[in-house]
Amino acid sequence: MSASGQVAAPGARDQLWAASKPGIPEDDLKGVRGAVAPPPSPTSGQASSRVLSPDLTADLAQAQALGMKPWMLAFQKKMPVLPPDNYSNAEPHKVVTTHLVWDVKPDFEKKQLHCVATYNYFNKMEGNNTLVLDTANLEIDSITVNGEAAKFVVKPGVKPKQDALCIEIPSNKGAGEVCIKYSTSPKSTGIFWVDKEFTAGKKHPILYTLFQSIEGASAIPGQHCLPVRLTYEVNCHTGNPDLMAISSVSNNPTARNETGEYTHLKMGRAVPLYLLSLQVGNFSYQGYEEDPRTGVYAEDVMIDDVAKTFSYLPDVMKYGEEVCGPYNWGTYTPVLLPWAFPYMAMEHPCATTCGQICMERPSVAAHEISHSWAGNDTTNCNQRQFFFNEGFTTYIERLICEKLWGTDYANMEFMYTLKEMKGAMDEYRETRPDLLRLCQHTDDYEFTRIPYGKGALFFYMLRDAMGAKDFDRFVQDYMKVFYQNTMSEDRFLSFLQQWLLHEKGDSEFYKFLHEHKVLEWLHGTELPSNTPVFQSKLIDAIDAEKAKVLNKEPIDAELFKGWNIPTQMNLLSQLIGHVTAEHLAILDAQMHFTDSRVMSIREEWSRLCAGAGYITPQTKVSIANFLIERNSKHKANQVCTALSKTPEGREVIAYTLEQDQGRLFPLTRNTISEKLQPQQQPLAQ
Repeated sequence: MSASGQVAAPGARDQLWAASKPGIPEDDLKGVRGAVAPPPSPTSGQASSRVLSPDLTADLAQAQALGMKPWMLAFQKKMPVLPPDNYSNAEPHKVVTTHLVWDVKPDFEKKQLHCVATYNYFNKMEGNNTLVLDTANLEIDSITVNGEAAKFVVKPGVKPKQDALCIEIPSNKGAGEVCIKYSTSPKSTGIFWVDKEFTAGKKHPILYTLFQSIEGASAIPGQHCLPVRLTYEVNCHTGNPDLMAISSVSNNPTARNETGEYTHLKMGRAVPLYLLSLQVGNFSYQGYEEDPRTGVYAEDVMIDDVAKTFSYLPDVMKYGEEVCGPYNWGTYTPVLLPWAFPYMAMEHPCATTCGQICMERPSVAAHEISHSWAGNDTTNCNQRQFFFNEGFTTYIERLICEKLWGTDYANMEFMYTLKEMKGAMDEYRETRPDLLRLCQHTDDYEFTRIPYGKGALFFYMLRDAMGAKDFDRFVQDYMKVFYQNTMSEDRFLSFLQQWLLHEKGDSEFYKFLHEHKVLEWLHGTELPSNTPVFQSKLIDAIDAEKAKVLNKEPIDAELFKGWNIPTQMNLLSQLIGHVTAEHLAILDAQMHFTDSRVMSIREEWSRLCAGAGYITPQTKVSIANFLIERNSKHKANQVCTALSKTPEGREVIAYTLEQDQGRLFPLTRNTISEKLQPQQQPLAQ
C-alpha cells in the first residue's frame, strides 16, 4: 500500500522490484509474487479462522478483547490471497474438512495401523461433487458419505504430490460427513515402529507418527494442505494395559489404565493436519509445580531422569511468553522418544515429540516451544516459504536461550546453526541455487538448515532496522493478527507496511525496503551486506582449541571435559572441512572420540570421519552404529553424502546396510541406499 493507505499500482510494484533487488537477474524475478499487497480480495475461506461479524461494534469489541487495534482488524478482513500449496491435491477453494475423529488400533506385529477417519466437511462450491484427499500406500476398506456407501477412486500423484483420493459427495453446497475405514502399510513413511529391543525399557515397543512435510498421507488420508486447519479427536485402542497413547492435544492422560483404551483426546483449536500426532508406548508422566501447564512424558524407566533434565521447562514457558505473548495451547508436555528419531524434535502442539538427543541439547526445548507461536499458531503457506516457520522460530529460540543461559551461550548455539546454514549454502550453490532463497521459486523442496539460519538472520536484520523495542512490539502484534492463520510473503510485507505506517508513522515503505535490502533477503541467493554479526567468548575458546588441532597439537583435555555437550560438539563441528585423516588420528588417540557413547559427539565425529576420509576398522563400525541408532534421514544424508565420494566411504555405506537388520526406518534406509547408486555420468559430446 502507498503512504495514503491505498494499494500500490502494478507499475509502482514493478518499480519497487527494479529499485530494491540489485544484482538479481531479471529471469529470476519472473513469476515471483508482488512485493506489495495486491488489491484486497477474499481468500476463498483461507484468510482468517475468525468469524467477523458485519457489525463494526462487535468487531471492535472482539479486537479489543484480543488486544488488537482497529487497523489490525481491518487488515485481517482484507489480507492478500494465499499462493497455492503445490504439495497437496486438496482443493480448499471448493471444499474443506473442518473436524476429524481418528479411531486407531495399532498392530505391532504387522507394523500397521487399522483406522477409521471420520471428517466433517463443508462444500463451499455449489455443483462441486468431489472431495479430494492426499493418500499414500493406504489399503482402503470402505468409504461412506453421510452414512451411505460412496464412490471413490485413487489417482496417481504427480510429484511433489502424493496420490489423490477422489470421493464423490453431494453437489449441493453445505456440510457433510465422510467416513474412511483403512489400514496403513508397514512401509509407511509417516509412521515409525521401534522394536522393544531398541527402547530404554527393552520390554515394550514404541510407535510414533511424524507427518511433516507430506508424509502424513501415508498414515491418514486427508487434506494435507498447510492453509487448511481443522480440529480433531483421537481414540486409540492399544490392546495392552502397559501401553499409553498420547496425541498432540492438551488433555492427554497422565497415567496408564487397565483397558489400554485412550479416547476423546481432543484438539479444540484448528491446526494443519501435519500437526496431528500419535505416540504409543510404556509412558509415564511427571509435571512441574513451578508451572502446572508444563511436564514431560517418557518411558517408565527414564521418567525421573527426563523430568530432572527438563526441569527448565517452566522457565522456557515464561520467557517464551515474554517474547511472543500469551501461550494459548493450555499445556506444554514434551514426549521423549528413543534415539531413533528423524530430526531432533517435532513441534506437535501441546506435546512436542523429542528424540533422546534432546537430553543433550537443551536449546531444542526453547526452539520447539517457540513453534507454539511461529508455526503452530501462524503457519507458512507452503514449503517454498518454510522460513516463516523455522526462521522465525530460530529467532525466538535465541532470545529465550539468552534469557535462560546468557548471551555467550545463546550466540554459540545460534552460530552453530549459522555454520550449518553456510555449509548447506556451499553444498547447493552450484547445483540447486533456488534452495538458497528464503522464498523459493520452484517446488523442488529439500530439507536444509538454510531456512533456519538465513530466516533467523532476516528477522534479526529487521530487529536492527526497526530497533529492538519496536520489533518486539511488532512480533507480539504479528502473533495477534495472524493467530491461527497462514503466512505468505505478501501477507508479511503488507502487514509490515501497515505496522510501520500506523505504529511508527513511517509512510516511506519503499524506502524502508530498499534501505534494508528486504527483497534481496527474500529472493536473493546470498547473504546481503546488512547481515547481522554475532560473537561469543565460547566460540573464541573453541577457535583456540581448533588451532591446536590444525597444528597437530593436543587440545586442553580438562577444558574440553569441563564444557557441556553442545560446546564440545561445537568444537568438532568447527573442524569439518578443515582437517585431514592425519589430524583426526592424532585427536582420536588423545580423546578416543571413536569410542564415545555421547550421541551428539558421535554425530559430529561421524561427519568428520566421513568428510576427512578417516576410515579405519573402528571408525567403520562406529559410523555404521551411529547411522542405525540415530536413524535420522537428515543426519544420514549428511554423513553418507561425504562417504559416497570415496571407495572406502562407499564400503562403510554398504556395511551399514548389511548391519541394518530391519532397524532403519524406510525414509532413512532409502536415503542411505541412494548414496550407493551409480553416479550419473554426463552425456558424451
